[in-house]
Amino acid sequence: MKTPLLLDVPRTHPTRQNKLAAFKKQHNIQTHYCADFKSSGTQWMAIHIPTAVEQLKGYGAKDSMTLFDLIAKFSRLLDEMELMHEEHTELFAVRMAARRAKIPCDL
Repeated sequence: MKTPLLLDVPRTHPTRQNKLAAFKKQHNIQTHYCADFKSSGTQWMAIHIPTAVEQLKGYGAKDSMTLFDLIAKFSRLLDEMELMHEEHTELFAVRMAARRAKIPCDL
């Protein structure tokens, strides 16, 4: 439970988490958290869906595919083409996916 404030102070700026969510939605970057990978230090994975679909068109990828469709069908190719970015935080994974897709990221 959060400690109540003496004054009701409205938030005027979006939080870092809200900025990250908006950036992911705007650029169609999808992420996944895997707690089982905690020992390796790379719990978060991010994929820029349009770039992945474009690179995998010759293998049967479709524009309507989700993150899990791509991983289920093309995980080896995603890894070999360096389209699947694994990092210790969601923010770093999204930054790497954006960098690979040549999207400017100010997060």
